[in-house]
Amino acid sequence: MQELPDPATHTGYQRVSKVAMRSIISDPVNPEPHSWPPMETQDVIEAFDFLATWEERFELIADLGRELAPLSDADHTDTNLVPGCTTRTWLTGRVANDSPILDLRADAETPLVKGLVALLLMPFRGKSPAEVLETDPHPFIDCIGLEKALSAKRQAGMEAFFEQIKRIATEHGGCPRTGLC
Repeated sequence: MQELPDPATHTGYQRVSKVAMRSIISDPVNPEPHSWPPMETQDVIEAFDFLATWEERFELIADLGRELAPLSDADHTDTNLVPGCTTRTWLTGRVANDSPILDLRADAETPLVKGLVALLLMPFRGKSPAEVLETDPHPFIDCIGLEKALSAKRQAGMEAFFEQIKRIATEHGGCPRTGLC
């Protein structure tokens, strides 16, 4: 039997508990503010292991979408649309003058796809453009079994999203270790 994490110290477990509680008690007029730190890839892996069904996992994914940093109205342009996504999805990236980190932001028309893009951004969070180019998100996606739960069109959209992330990283000075830029 799998040992459950200590709920007092485990972010993923706390998040899963929040999702479970929302299914029991929900107030759409006054949604509770999130008071936990953003989930990391390991938290998601553990949460997906804990959740028994894809319905519960998709609920968690939609919850992640509600926590995405907002994309400005000015960024909702055709230029920022991710080609190949079935649902209109926007993706931008910026590097602040005082930081080497590529700040990727995304939005989508539907709550589920917004949650999916929040999930897909996780492996790239807190990284420089060069580190983004060196990051392979597929081990994370494989570990949580996401690709098996997506239709062929959604899988193609996921790959298009990853390609757009790499393009943005390259535009912001990213160069993989090969040095072939």
